Amino acid sequence: MTATDGTFNTATEAVRATVSTAGLSAGKHTIYVRARNNSGTSGPVSAVFVTVGGTTPPPAGTTYAGTVAAAGNSYQPGTAGFSYAGGTLKGNLSAAAGTDFDLYLQKLSGSTWTQVAASEGSTSTEAITYAATSGTYRWRVYAYSGSGSYSLTETK
Repeated sequence: MTATDGTFNTATEAVRATVSTAGLSAGKHTIYVRARNNSGTSGPVSAVFVTVGGTTPPPAGTTYAGTVAAAGNSYQPGTAGFSYAGGTLKGNLSAAAGTDFDLYLQKLSGSTWTQVAASEGSTSTEAITYAATSGTYRWRVYAYSGSGSYSLTETK
């Protein structure tokens, strides 16, 4: 460690340190630092997080494009849905300004689709975040008012 002003000559000093990450696995690590003065008295412990190997990118999403007529439905990725092992499901819907499209997440129960989450605002954008269990799911886009194309980004 070195004093940022070049000299350790006051009761309080700002310091700079270079820490080798050689041998550390990729990911987030904690570095603890505790200073000691020339009399041998230790100060408080400070900590900082460092990430080795860069930052973790956000989960990749799948984007579906579709169209829906007024008072109609559109299903993504299709009426049969998709299998999911469980975890957080996110859907972000975007449509043309002036439309009111709603977004629903449905889960297959036997032979019946059950709505498990909904976003029914009065705008052209909707979002759902859902803690899903394993099963078969599908997204339902409903054109409450207006018709046209939309984009739905799904993140698992």
